[in-house]
Amino acid sequence: MDKNNTAIIISADIRDFGYRFLALQNVIKIYKENYNIFIVLVLRGLDHDFDVDLQINEKHLTLFTKEKDWNAAIDELPESIKYVFFSDADCIEAPDKKPLLNTAIEELERNNLDGLHCFSDILYLSEYATQTFHCKETLGNIINDFEHQKSGSNGGVASGGLLLFKKDWIKKVRFIDYCWLGAGDTVNLTMFMPITIDDKFSEIWNEELIEDIEERRRNSNGIRFGRLNATIIHLFHRSVDLNLNKFKRMFYGIVSKPNLDLNEELGDPHIEYLEQIEMCKKHIYKGMKIIDLINLAYALGESDNELKFPFLKHNKYINTVVLTDTYPFKICEKQG
Repeated sequence: MDKNNTAIIISADIRDFGYRFLALQNVIKIYKENYNIFIVLVLRGLDHDFDVDLQINEKHLTLFTKEKDWNAAIDELPESIKYVFFSDADCIEAPDKKPLLNTAIEELERNNLDGLHCFSDILYLSEYATQTFHCKETLGNIINDFEHQKSGSNGGVASGGLLLFKKDWIKKVRFIDYCWLGAGDTVNLTMFMPITIDDKFSEIWNEELIEDIEERRRNSNGIRFGRLNATIIHLFHRSVDLNLNKFKRMFYGIVSKPNLDLNEELGDPHIEYLEQIEMCKKHIYKGMKIIDLINLAYALGESDNELKFPFLKHNKYINTVVLTDTYPFKICEKQG
């Protein structure tokens, strides 16, 4: 692996120098120190030079998906690039004896694959871990607070985090990039793998989305996609709460489709849970447009108190997230 043939594309939407910024800083540092790889960063909302091989600065947008940034960045890669990794801005590989990216490329070639889901398991740092900081110089406390889940390709949740593709293949097929209410990881992994990850969820998808998935499969001349048995770490993650997901699921079939008319009025919600009725009464009104719903969903996701989400704002500053040889992690509070 070297910069002439391998790249990694990271998309980040960051608006302050809080925890998300520090998580991204740590992700880039790890790639720089451990790999000779061409690093591409699509950065939205923040004026900061991360000193990578290619940084594309864009404005913060509510209508934002990492997949749209990934699709655009593919076209900016040098012609010599053969392999492309796609990474979330807050996910890193777990400590191992062998670098994960090297192993992924070896497995891709060994099995003649077009793409690879580069992990089978994911560790989510919980709300407690991202809000409680201990200074190693004084207390030396170690936080052991994370949630372990299997990945979507391993029978669990459809998480993104880290994907690998041959550049020519993904440049032809592209990511589905119009999941404005989220779930882009679920949709794309369903396209790449010949299984439906969440049958109940896919039942509310619209026909245009399903046809798009099927068309991309046909255009790929058969998708050869695999999974690597490995673990990655999600450095930034909110507490698990289904209220926001349940709210968005009501309208997912209306909003997530190509050629969406943002000024179109909302149709009837898809009701699966009792609490969704109260959500509609509180937030949805007659004549509401799709763009209004998207803006509302974004605002609720960033809010501390709407829908009683237990989310806290991650505005504390820390020096670094220090990985130890084994789990868990040391989190050091910024001094002064």
